[in-house]
Amino acid sequence: MIAGSAQGTTYNITYYAADSSVTKCQIDSILTKIDSSLSLYKPWSLVNQFNNSIDGIIADLHLGKVVKRSIDTFHDTKGIFDITVYPFTGAWGFGIKKIDIVPSSKMIQKLRSCVGSKKLFWIGNKLGKKKSCVKLDPNGIAQGYSVD
Repeated sequence: MIAGSAQGTTYNITYYAADSSVTKCQIDSILTKIDSSLSLYKPWSLVNQFNNSIDGIIADLHLGKVVKRSIDTFHDTKGIFDITVYPFTGAWGFGIKKIDIVPSSKMIQKLRSCVGSKKLFWIGNKLGKKKSCVKLDPNGIAQGYSVD
């Protein structure tokens, strides 16, 4: 069994293979790359670079796969699952910054214009956004992606 810490939690991996071995270092290396792409808690992560950008960024393999699958899920669920929900999760204190007061109806109405996967687009491997306030929250899919 291999155990460690990643993505703000712990992991345990048990596998059986007669012809190969996997080391904790190899697993941690993969999880570190995923974290560097998808973690909202790492200021330098690619998702934070996207969130702080005006019009988008070049996506790496991990961000690209997660966003593409999220957009498919957005369509499959008729908008119930939406990776662009970050403005709402942040406003309600579910993100990195804690809040002192809940958002007003007026604030929520303003944030609605920043949410919606239809505001995302691809040009080659560049993930773009139609409004600079569009921000991603991959937490609804990133951990499952890491497990896969």
